Amino acid sequence: MANRARPGPEDHTRRTRIIRPTPWRVKITRPVRTLDDLLGDIGDRYVTPCDGPEAFTVVGHEPCGWATETFHEDPGVPMRLAYSSNAYRRWSIGEAISRIARIGYHGMELMADVPHAWPATLSDAQIGEIGRRISGAGLTLSNVNAFMMTAVQDFWHPSWIEADADFRRLRVQHTMAALRVARKLGAECITTEPGGPLEAGMARAKAMDLFDEGLKEALRRAEDDGVHLLVEPEPGLLIENVAQFEELAARIDSPMFGLNFDIGHFYCVGDPLPEAIARLARWTRHYHIEDIAATRVHEHLIPGHGAIDFAAVLQAIDATGYEGWITVELYPYLDDPDAAGREALQYLNRLVR
Repeated sequence: MANRARPGPEDHTRRTRIIRPTPWRVKITRPVRTLDDLLGDIGDRYVTPCDGPEAFTVVGHEPCGWATETFHEDPGVPMRLAYSSNAYRRWSIGEAISRIARIGYHGMELMADVPHAWPATLSDAQIGEIGRRISGAGLTLSNVNAFMMTAVQDFWHPSWIEADADFRRLRVQHTMAALRVARKLGAECITTEPGGPLEAGMARAKAMDLFDEGLKEALRRAEDDGVHLLVEPEPGLLIENVAQFEELAARIDSPMFGLNFDIGHFYCVGDPLPEAIARLARWTRHYHIEDIAATRVHEHLIPGHGAIDFAAVLQAIDATGYEGWITVELYPYLDDPDAAGREALQYLNRLVR
């Protein structure tokens, strides 16, 4: 492939998301020596497709000028990897966006909670500023995560199935406010908890009715906003496995209803992952990915640190024809979310080559 002329400032305005196995040309602001270096720690990047089958050119900035080297690789499973901002709960949203981009991700999930984007207090101007920061960092929004409500209580409360109607109402209002944020940012979906923890003394049938009632109200807003509302099954909550999600789905008739398939969560409850992926593919609009130990205890680990067979998982996802985002969710790694996110990205990129 012939080298092009040295890029000028105008090249900085042309940014294109990388989607494997499309050929790439990547301009970065430091030297690149190997393909691992590029994929594992890409730095600031500006991407345009290049000619030639399964080839891309890396243009590295060196003291002596611009140097060009061409790499070739075998195509793998197409993946669009994002990183959730909920690993950066000790940082502002602006800092989280910058760090996620520097690691090398091309997408990010926005946490609709303090300290990042609490919908109840976000003005249109603040939402616009978040959007400008995301696009300015070369990122695409994979999802708005409206699961946690620590601004009010914790990860799971207020829930959709609170016995107290006023407290339960806060969950519905939060979800509808998060839909507004997603619409204004151009996000395709938001995620929410699967009902919540079943309170002592409440029958499961009653909890399902409460969840159904609140969810349908929020889905009417989702239809107006054109944003998918995705339920995320979780161990220990009202909806935690494949059969229970199918039970919920049978009660819902909305084109905006869907599933956030959290790979680690389904592993925790013992659902065989390739089969679950195929069985729920019709509803799946987004994936969360993390590892889980062989004990199946619900503790998010960096991919490669647990027992999940990710090669089989990614092949199963590919077999469904899914082309959306897969978001790495490592919220326990608050001490060093950069290192955790970088290691996850390197591990997953190796699997798809």
